[in-house]
Amino acid sequence: MMKIVVSFAAVLMFSFLVSCTKDYYVKPDAPSQNVSFKNDVIPIFNDNCVSCHNGSTSPNLTPDKAYGELVSLPNLVVPGNPDGSELYQRVMGQGSMMPPGGMMPPGGMMSHNKTDIIYQWIKDGALNN
Repeated sequence: MMKIVVSFAAVLMFSFLVSCTKDYYVKPDAPSQNVSFKNDVIPIFNDNCVSCHNGSTSPNLTPDKAYGELVSLPNLVVPGNPDGSELYQRVMGQGSMMPPGGMMPPGGMMSHNKTDIIYQWIKDGALNN
């Protein structure tokens, strides 16, 4: 009987530890990096987003339409507030409007460098620069 209890406890502990291995990422707390929408953010969209968000899926993130789409849709980008911006939450896999089973882009999170750039651009006021 004791072996069963010990085995059950070991399995339970292992299950608990495995379930707690989520990789949490701490947002950057560095001063502004002078992020440019045109030079820094648009290339991220081109590499990760426009294959789907090219006019057939909202928002349109093609270079000529991206800024207007991002600032015109409610709460997608809240200048100065990355945590309140759906765009940033989506690329971090936390958005309230996430598609079923997915983060943006589908298939996995962007590199932290790319999410840091989006974070900083929004934090700096989401300028069209």
